[in-house]
This record gives sequence, C-alpha cells and structure tokens, in this order.
Amino acid sequence: MAKLGQYFLNQRQFFEWIGQENTFSLEVLCYSSGIRELREGINYIYLLTDGVLECGKRPFENPEFLYSMLTETDENKDIKSKIYNVLNIVHQEHGRDNATIIGWSYFNSFIARWPSR
Repeated sequence: MAKLGQYFLNQRQFFEWIGQENTFSLEVLCYSSGIRELREGINYIYLLTDGVLECGKRPFENPEFLYSMLTETDENKDIKSKIYNVLNIVHQEHGRDNATIIGWSYFNSFIARWPSR
C-alpha cells in the first residue's frame, strides 16, 4: 500500500499504556484491535513505542522515512539489523523515552484486494 501513500496500518493510540499506568488492568480494559488484509507476497509488520517517534528532531514522524528504513532492499539486512539501524538513530538523536520495536515478516500467498482507481 506504500504505492498509494499508506505506510501505517494503525496510528498512535493515546491512553493505551502498559507501565506505571496500565490500561490493560483496568476494570474495563482499554485497547484497540483490528483485522487487516495483508498484501500478497512478503509483509513486514512492526510494532513500536512512541519513544521511536519522539526522539530529537523527530525524523520518524515522517512515515515515508520510517518505512524506507524498515523496508530497505539490501539483501544483507535482515529485520533485526533494520530495527537496529532505527534504534541507532534514536540513540544519536538523544531519545529520552523508552524506544522499543518488534518486527517480523509474513509471506501471504493469497491474492489481496486493491482499491479501484
């Protein structure tokens, strides 16, 4: 969907925390969920904390830049090294909040729907 300008499946969700304030342990849980159709072929899925987005000059608030960092086509770079490169920039930008990224890839052999043009 990057071809169409969509880089994120979800957007940042405020008031959904785990930590000192834990919205998952409330009497009524507070969390978002959703089911998305994956594109045909290789799909990269990343979850990250706002510490990645809010570091220094905030380079990763630009979704296209973050997408390019995490989908580099260099065959020598696996997901782990791509995540390391992003976290290294967070470190260089003097990130002050916790920065966490987890990621994995999934190959979808089913045909995906595309929006009509």
